[in-house]
Amino acid sequence: MIIANWYSAGINCIFSGFWFIFEYARNYQKKDAAKDQLVNLLKNGLSYVFAMVLGIMLSAFLFIPTVKALQGSSRGDLKWDNLFDNKITGDIKTVLQNYVYGATSAENSVALFCGCIVAIGVIAFFLNKKIKVSVKAKCGLLLLFAILSMYWKPLISAFSMFQDVNGYWYRYSYLAIFVLIYIAGEYFLGSEYGMVPTSVSAILLSVMIVLLNHAKHAQPIREVYATALMFLVTGFAFGLVIFIKSKNINIRFYQSSILLMAFLCIGDSVYNSVLLMDKYAEHDSYLRSKEAKEASKQISMIQSRDRGVYRITQTYAGINANYDEAFAHNYWSLAGYTSSPNDMQRGFLDKAGYNIMGPNFCVVNTSMLGIDSFLGTKYVLSSYPINGLKRVKDIGEYNGRKTYLNPYALPMAVQYKDNNVAYNLANHFEYQNSLYSKLIGKKVSVYQPLNFSLVQEGDIKQKKPMIYKVSLPKNGKYTVYGMIPWNTWVNAELNVDDKYKIPYSSWLSPVVFHMSTDGSKETANVSLAAKTSYDIKRDGVAFYALDLKEFAKITSKLKVREPKFMQIKNGDVKIMTTAKEKGESLYLSVPCDKGWTIKLNGKDVQTQMIGDCLYSIPLRKGKNNLSMHYMVPGFFKGLVETLIGIILLGIWITVCKCFKAREIF
Repeated sequence: MIIANWYSAGINCIFSGFWFIFEYARNYQKKDAAKDQLVNLLKNGLSYVFAMVLGIMLSAFLFIPTVKALQGSSRGDLKWDNLFDNKITGDIKTVLQNYVYGATSAENSVALFCGCIVAIGVIAFFLNKKIKVSVKAKCGLLLLFAILSMYWKPLISAFSMFQDVNGYWYRYSYLAIFVLIYIAGEYFLGSEYGMVPTSVSAILLSVMIVLLNHAKHAQPIREVYATALMFLVTGFAFGLVIFIKSKNINIRFYQSSILLMAFLCIGDSVYNSVLLMDKYAEHDSYLRSKEAKEASKQISMIQSRDRGVYRITQTYAGINANYDEAFAHNYWSLAGYTSSPNDMQRGFLDKAGYNIMGPNFCVVNTSMLGIDSFLGTKYVLSSYPINGLKRVKDIGEYNGRKTYLNPYALPMAVQYKDNNVAYNLANHFEYQNSLYSKLIGKKVSVYQPLNFSLVQEGDIKQKKPMIYKVSLPKNGKYTVYGMIPWNTWVNAELNVDDKYKIPYSSWLSPVVFHMSTDGSKETANVSLAAKTSYDIKRDGVAFYALDLKEFAKITSKLKVREPKFMQIKNGDVKIMTTAKEKGESLYLSVPCDKGWTIKLNGKDVQTQMIGDCLYSIPLRKGKNNLSMHYMVPGFFKGLVETLIGIILLGIWITVCKCFKAREIF
């Protein structure tokens, strides 16, 4: 299971421990001697532990690299607080209230619909007087455990793999569904089922679901009544099956009634699946397919035109999926969305102005020429022009995005003289200034602050936006940026002179925004119309202009320091360069990672970092041959453990066969 999905495997491993306890209790026999019971427990317990360890070992070649990757992310930190928070979240009644066609889980409200026949079987199991009280008690505790796993914080924490969950609620709810099906199976597969418990269960469920949803309109009333009716029909049909069987009526009638039940159960599940598919379906899949083809064509044209080493970004990212387009179309980007990102890389981008959004990614849906150029972003796909970028006219417009060339983009490696220039963390623009200062060897300011004033306070009640008046540069070529950071999301619309409008201080919105200017105005008005509040970091508001003339000079100086030979591929870097004097280093636009093996002139080298993220390689005077090779951390160790696991599994099977003692294990 770990091979298929490590997250689900972890959940299943935790559940298996509780299931082992239940199975042992279920099969416990009082008549056995205490010594025999203890021996049986130890035997089964050791067998369980051995099987679990063996399962982990067999998948270690994937499991260990996954753990290593998580260690570089906030997801690698286990959140233990909720494990000791003895609280019930949500309303437990929603377990039954949401047992309706088409229901989906939400925060504090789980949906476990898996067929009317299953719910009928569960209730009938506990109503049936023929089933032993001890058996009911054990299954009742199992059911209570399954329900509490959705509403009791310690269990929620455990089954969420000790992580804070912000969406895709109750990913482990399939375990509770498994428990429901198991208990229903205990009832229907036993010889104690009867017409009365089944009919009463169907009526009870039908009435309770209607009453609960009338008290609180949680689900569409049409689906509530449809589910209630199906409970009655299913209960009646199953009662008919029992009646025909008990009266020994013609075998054809019995077979027909069984067939009717099968059609009812299948139709029940199919109808629910149709509703869920409609909710989750991508109704504009044709457009998505068309967009993907257009994007692929645009990228192919760029890559066939320019076979160099560079990155590409875009100024559009409507949904999370857009952040992974680089994977789909095989290009290098600054954007990416993953469940376990590298926090060192996210921290660097955040300091540079591409703000962190949640635990997964940084918002990269605008273009900051300073950091883009520093990271080798040579092409930008944008629906609007950006000062400093040049339109690539021989590549058409795709998905409303034109292709722009960034003439300031640095090569992926640049030599520089090591220095003590400090990083300025005052704001994103000053931080970018300090990055260039580090490479140049002295303080430079490619970004220059602009004067601004707050001319109107925002007022939610009066629907008055917050307005800043910004003084623009009078002479020269500039690209202007602004930032109005927030304490909490205010769900606003940002408007720059009615020319540039974007959602701001909300999901997927950038902190730093581009201000389109043509040099014809001395000032610009930046309006922020919030919907909830104006919880803004007033001391963090800033407006800066990137001096394109100064920027061109600095980037030109850095470009000539490119190594004479450079080959960068996925997982492999080869560079040849010459250091004219001692103290020179090589800035490499490659994020630091434990998986890299780095050799300089055939020997190991102690690396440094630029911006606590990117490689800086100290060079030796004279010729330098740098080679870097990437191997997924933990892969070889995991592979060895997997091989050992295979050997142990073979030994286990052999021992079982030789001694004919499979029951021991």
